Amino acid sequence: MEYIINKHGNGHLALGSDHPDYADYLYWFHFTNGSLQPALGRVMVVASLNVDDSNPMKQNLNTRLEDALKLVDERVKKNTWLAGKEFTAADVMIVFSFTTMRLFTSLDLSSYPGILSYLKRIGERKAYKTAMEKGDPGMKPLLGAESPELFEPLRLLRSK
Repeated sequence: MEYIINKHGNGHLALGSDHPDYADYLYWFHFTNGSLQPALGRVMVVASLNVDDSNPMKQNLNTRLEDALKLVDERVKKNTWLAGKEFTAADVMIVFSFTTMRLFTSLDLSSYPGILSYLKRIGERKAYKTAMEKGDPGMKPLLGAESPELFEPLRLLRSK
């Protein structure tokens, strides 16, 4: 993503080092791959192993994920976009985690009103609608609170 933005972005979706929100942009641009996705991925793997809820490892992983979600929730309650007032690549990076990724791991967002408002703003963007139509024609955007039904192969694996 960073390569594409720098090579072909012509200044779009990124904030330069002289921008007042540059540090926030960098933090949130890397937050998805460095914190949120690993937390989601670990919870997904443990869920596929049918580990008991009382297992300390599972509890720790769920706490880490909850902490990451709370951090995002607080950020987008106070800011229109992750880096501040401008929509950036940081927002592009995180959307998959809150939408399509939820087909692979159960994630109810009811406790995160900031994230839900943020997803509403994302879903209202013309560019998001266009990208979804091109990339996943006919797929209903997963922008609500309730976790969608899991991807069938995962659902079958977990039922064993």
